[in-house]
Amino acid sequence: MISMPNHADVPSRIKIWDVPTRLFHWTLLIACTIAWLTATRFNTISTMRWHLLAGYVTLALLLFRLLWGIWGSRNNHFVYLWQEAANIPGYLPTLFQRHSHYRIGHNPLGSLAVMLLLLAVASVTVTGLFTNDAVSTAGPWAHWVSDASSETLSAWHAESFDILAALVVLHVGAILFYRFFKYDDLLSPMITGDKPLPPETKTMPERVQMASNLRALIFLLLAASVTTLIAFTPGQ
Repeated sequence: MISMPNHADVPSRIKIWDVPTRLFHWTLLIACTIAWLTATRFNTISTMRWHLLAGYVTLALLLFRLLWGIWGSRNNHFVYLWQEAANIPGYLPTLFQRHSHYRIGHNPLGSLAVMLLLLAVASVTVTGLFTNDAVSTAGPWAHWVSDASSETLSAWHAESFDILAALVVLHVGAILFYRFFKYDDLLSPMITGDKPLPPETKTMPERVQMASNLRALIFLLLAASVTTLIAFTPGQ
């Protein structure tokens, strides 16, 4: 903790989410929404092209998140998420207290939720590489496996998305619970990057270590390059 000379010197907000993390979050939401709409509500041969494109965007985002989870800003590190999730047993007794203990970043349940959501998205995306609808659309790696295996992976692809959808509903429900029951706004910081400090704060919390936007751009270019290679795998 860094002591400040007096209460007036303490800023009212602290940055907890960097720009790359926020762009990742909202772009992933858009890509997954497009993938869901084109596979369920508007499922035609022409819209499946958009489904594939959304899948490739999601794959690039996942590859970026993998790199960002190792070499990105502290609150995104997989080690940090795992360490926070390990505190769930001690956190659960405080869950239904009206006011949350102030945290800079994810709480233990939020850390677990992030890891589960990323695993679900990864399952949907990876199985999608091997899917084949036996009509007009196939994943870029469908030719690497037998028809029976592709059919099985196609079923897993659909089931994984159902799991992802359930996790998203829980995620939204948790945001509403924290906002209106525990008075902890989790949504605004993911838009602005900043979280308000409690009015009674007298010392400035330790600032979150932020990785540079240039590093994020390099990681994104690497992720996009790998995704492009996968999308244009010979023999598709």
